[in-house]
Amino acid sequence: MEWLVVGTAHDPLMTTGGQGFEGFALRDYNVDGQFSSVNGTLFVGGPIIGGPTAIGNLVIWGDGRQLYRSPDMTFDSEPIEFDVDISGVTALRIILEYRNQSNSQFFRLGITGTQLVR
Repeated sequence: MEWLVVGTAHDPLMTTGGQGFEGFALRDYNVDGQFSSVNGTLFVGGPIIGGPTAIGNLVIWGDGRQLYRSPDMTFDSEPIEFDVDISGVTALRIILEYRNQSNSQFFRLGITGTQLVR
């Protein structure tokens, strides 16, 4: 599985966020029903100019159904480990959403350590 690499090749991750009001990062994968779960860690990274109006989420879809939506992440959120059942899923979509009510508060939201489990 190919992930968007930001930072070093030793710590691949997918990120969204930054200064602005809305954004997202989206990746589609054909997993062809060969995996039972996808897992990893969702985290907030820098640069961080935080405030309560910047919110991000991880959303995982399988074959057009929402399988997982993380709790809202803000600038001071602790990392969240996720493990989502994707048994029988053919088309996997992973989305990082970012929304903000102020252009002066921002952070980056990322996932790392992501694995597909057979």
